[in-house]
Amino acid sequence: QPDRLGMLDTIVAESCKRATVRWRAGEVDAAGEMVRVALEVASHAFFGIDMEGESQAIGEAVTTLANTFTRRYTSAAAALWGLVNV
Repeated sequence: QPDRLGMLDTIVAESCKRATVRWRAGEVDAAGEMVRVALEVASHAFFGIDMEGESQAIGEAVTTLANTFTRRYTSAAAALWGLVNV
C-alpha cells in the first residue's frame, strides 16, 4: 500500500509516542517493547490496521518463538561441533 508506506514516518512517530507513555510506568523490557513497536508499525503500514491492543500478546509469542528457535539451533550447532552431547 504505497499511500500507507508514504506515511511511515508518522506511523513510527505515533507508535513511539505510545511506547514512551508505557515506559514512564517503571521498569521496561526493551526487547519486548521493540517487538511491540515493530508489530504496531508493520500492521499499520502494511495492512492499515491497529493492533495496539493485541501487540503485547503477539510480541510475547514472537519472543517465545525466537527464544525457542535460538535455544534449539544453538544446542544443535554445539552438538555438531562436539561441544555438548544431545
